[in-house]
Amino acid sequence: PGFWLSFFAVAVLFRAAAGSGHLERGLLRVANLWRTQCLLFLAMLPLTAVFFGQVATTAPLANLLAVPVVSGIVVPSALAGLLLQGHVDWILSVAAFAIDGVDATLQRLSQVAPAAVHMGYTIPLAVSALLFLLLPAGFPGRWCVLCALPGLIVAIPHGPPEGCVDTVFFDVGQGTSVLVKGHSDVLLYDTGPGQRHGASVAESVVMPALARLGVRKIDRLVVSHADLDHAGGVDAITKRYGSARILAGEPLAGIESVPCRASQTWFDGSVRFRILYPPAGAARDGNNASCVLEITTGRSRLLLMGDIEASGEAVLLREHADLTATVTNVPHHGSRTSSTAALIDATRPTLAIVSAGHDNRFGLPARSVMRRWESRGVTVLNTATHGAVHLRLCTDPDQLQFRTERSRLRKLWNAS
Repeated sequence: PGFWLSFFAVAVLFRAAAGSGHLERGLLRVANLWRTQCLLFLAMLPLTAVFFGQVATTAPLANLLAVPVVSGIVVPSALAGLLLQGHVDWILSVAAFAIDGVDATLQRLSQVAPAAVHMGYTIPLAVSALLFLLLPAGFPGRWCVLCALPGLIVAIPHGPPEGCVDTVFFDVGQGTSVLVKGHSDVLLYDTGPGQRHGASVAESVVMPALARLGVRKIDRLVVSHADLDHAGGVDAITKRYGSARILAGEPLAGIESVPCRASQTWFDGSVRFRILYPPAGAARDGNNASCVLEITTGRSRLLLMGDIEASGEAVLLREHADLTATVTNVPHHGSRTSSTAALIDATRPTLAIVSAGHDNRFGLPARSVMRRWESRGVTVLNTATHGAVHLRLCTDPDQLQFRTERSRLRKLWNAS
């Protein structure tokens, strides 16, 4: 995206400069600078919609502040510091100070509501606006397309109909994060991996995806257990969506949560959410502390089982006679320690989803585990190869709808 955004922006700036005619002074120069930023904002709408699914409403002001600082201070001082390295290192400090100032300013702008607006199906509207605005000056009705902008601003994505849930298994690498969006409530199951120094995939993948999907709040956060590949983004998520009620299989450092226990139940309309495992009194430690969440609508059922292993699966099977599911995740990313034949036979899903990282060092999912699922007629999708998996689950399991992000964005040269 950076390539296309940068070069297209430069092309628009050349076009804007060509129409200036002379170098303005004083207020005229400031007015022309603001006009250029507004033109750039309108021209970039289609690209930002395509790449990010949203538009930054504060972009003109952000660019007005950031571009002069970066081009006039950061780049010259950084280059000079590299050339004179070891002699006048304070020049690099100037660049660092300017970057810190720009970053702090942009962070504040990003918190202005609404700093970003979901674009969704309005992309064709934005493309049409661009094509008309770039017509030659004097073309009749060229500026009438500005009337379309309110449609971009007020576009609000719709949730699933009553009795249905929309679910997204995010492509977070070697970890898990699943969005479950009901008719009125939003649940996030796990937050994806994080690094020990604080960075997380929640910030780079999950939260931008939530914004693109129009999610403004999370009503409930279920953290299967405390491993870093499942709970690495809890801090970032709770900071952004602080009002979410948190259920966790294991205690979370510095985060107040309610322990997951079997029989905990709540409803979103006719959709039932129920914790099946761990049972009361079970140890809250390790993979077998994972929360197993059941989501039921009509005859359809979705099971999210975290990293539960063979011994935990045996307890789950013993405690629940009926575990048939329409969709389930493959426990523990397809590890040999999980997915026993008894669990697969008991769940008999139509679709099973592995959340794993591409070419991960653990070699997951294990081939023997995949053969075990597939030999029972289960369709298995892997986020490492299919990308994010979107599905809609309604009362009739035969009406299951799903699509994968990689197939949706398949390039022409990958059509085969």
